[in-house]
Amino acid sequence: ANRYCVKDPSIAVNFDYLHQIFPNAKFILMLRDVRAIGYSFYRKIFNNSANSTLYREVFQSWNEFTKNTLRICQKIGSNSCLIVYYEDLIKNTEK
Repeated sequence: ANRYCVKDPSIAVNFDYLHQIFPNAKFILMLRDVRAIGYSFYRKIFNNSANSTLYREVFQSWNEFTKNTLRICQKIGSNSCLIVYYEDLIKNTEK
């Protein structure tokens, strides 16, 4: 396919491997505010919003995941991996 889109954020940990297989491929790493991710994840999994300890664990886990994916994206370079912040995208779609 000329374009392939995967919405699952976990694929970002494989950008470096995919870049080796498809050296001309372009990747977009979409990042969101951890509070939105944590709240959404927590509500879906636990159907509750009251436990601050579990929120903290979700935030810490997502923070580690984000640091790893940013490192990978930076490793393959800005010509192959574009970092887009979701909140910036929805504020200014033209940019």
